Amino acid sequence: MPVGSNGMIPFARWVIRRKGQVELGSMGCNTCHTRVMADGSIAPGAQGNNPNDREGASMFRRAAQFGDPAKGLARIRGFARQFEMPWVTDDPNRQARTMSLDDLIAAGEAIPPGVTARSNTSIFLPPQIPDLIGIEQRRYLDHTGLVRHRGVGDLMRYCSLVQDISALDRYGDFQPQGSEAGHGERYSDEHCMPWPFISTHFSRRRTRTGSTPTPRLERESSSAKVVLRATRRLSIPTIG
Repeated sequence: MPVGSNGMIPFARWVIRRKGQVELGSMGCNTCHTRVMADGSIAPGAQGNNPNDREGASMFRRAAQFGDPAKGLARIRGFARQFEMPWVTDDPNRQARTMSLDDLIAAGEAIPPGVTARSNTSIFLPPQIPDLIGIEQRRYLDHTGLVRHRGVGDLMRYCSLVQDISALDRYGDFQPQGSEAGHGERYSDEHCMPWPFISTHFSRRRTRTGSTPTPRLERESSSAKVVLRATRRLSIPTIG
């Protein structure tokens, strides 16, 4: 795992959700959208180089060594289920149903930093992790342009959509992540990295253009903060 020049790992944070209880929180936005440069400096918002999938595969391998391999296989096949597309006749993601535990773990270990098997994609064809630098100039979000981007409020709604609401996807009778998806816990303020970064970038754009915030931009900023609070309540952090 890349380490910054100060010896810190920037992809996870110590968080306190309950008084007197310190936890290691991951799966915040900084987990994927932070890059450690060659000189050890940190570039927040750049395409991430945290080897997320390799770490996950390593965890599955250790669990198989010291636990029940059958349970490990069932768990990783359950994880791979979210990538299936039952409406595609020759869906390559269905091969995970018959792959061995070693082969599934090897597929995760083969995913390099900079790409990731996010929901609705594939562990066999993982897409790139986008950078957030200059995102204020982009009019649509996601590779397929599914979400309009008119301001920081839209961006924060999109964050909530991909981090939380996608777990509730349903295609007819098929629910990729199962009926238990969506039962998570609240993010801490420290866990929510993107808001300071994003708000700073939007503020810089207004400064460069020499304009003052319009009433709409002020409303968007206020709306984004409300959405961020809602996102913290919905989000599903991984606590180690």
